[in-house]
Amino acid sequence: MALITAEDVKDERHVILEELRMRDRNAQTRMMRKFFPEMLNDSRYAYRLSGGKDSIVEYADPGLIREFYHDWYRPDLMAVIVVGDITVPAAELMIKEYFGSLENPKNERLRAYDHIAPYTTKKAMIVTDSETTSYGFKLIYPAHLAEIPKTLADFRKNFIQDIFMQIVNRKLRNLAQKSDPPFANANVTLGGTFGGISLGDEGFELDVTPIDDLQASIEGAIGELINIKQYGFTDTNVQTALNAYLPGYENAYKERNNTPSAVYTDEFADNFMKGDQS
Repeated sequence: MALITAEDVKDERHVILEELRMRDRNAQTRMMRKFFPEMLNDSRYAYRLSGGKDSIVEYADPGLIREFYHDWYRPDLMAVIVVGDITVPAAELMIKEYFGSLENPKNERLRAYDHIAPYTTKKAMIVTDSETTSYGFKLIYPAHLAEIPKTLADFRKNFIQDIFMQIVNRKLRNLAQKSDPPFANANVTLGGTFGGISLGDEGFELDVTPIDDLQASIEGAIGELINIKQYGFTDTNVQTALNAYLPGYENAYKERNNTPSAVYTDEFADNFMKGDQS
């Protein structure tokens, strides 16, 4: 049980405030504050960067922090992950010894999940900062609920999506490596920025790093996506992706007895947080 004394809060308050001030001196953060409300469609995520607000941290009441801890650090929202050279009975004994006395608070608060609503109109933004040293282009499609793999059919669909992503990004990478490339770099993701912010949302995103002519770079990347939509992939494209994809799984299986524990704990944490059965 964390004590969360007033002295502890006072000491940590200064550390967090300095971290927030350092973050806000960054040009990228200042620009994020401008485009997040539009990109995240006025969801609650748009106005709460990690770390919180200076005004809240500066005047945070230790009593409120203890109340937050009491409300949310409770057994039904926690999981104990055990990985290593230990038997199941020994692990169970240790878990019961150190965590068995914990109880859920009476009338526990309901944990709600916020989502990012899909866009209903097309919008464009140009965001600048006097101290930024680079520029780029993002094409973001509306957010949708992420599909959590639970069945064999789900795993197959995810596998096909991964192959799809590898082929598309390989094509974009090949364009960037031409003698007269349309852009310095371009790649697509199916999770997008949404997937990195919201636990249950994802969305298709194209990111382009231009060279000199921004319009030509954008047209080059989007043009390649249009070609893929119109003509699809060749058997060679698919086989090349498979040849790059499968050895990783084969090697992981061969080295399964030497796999770091952190690899397993990350998978189990994903399972607990998202319900991902992979």
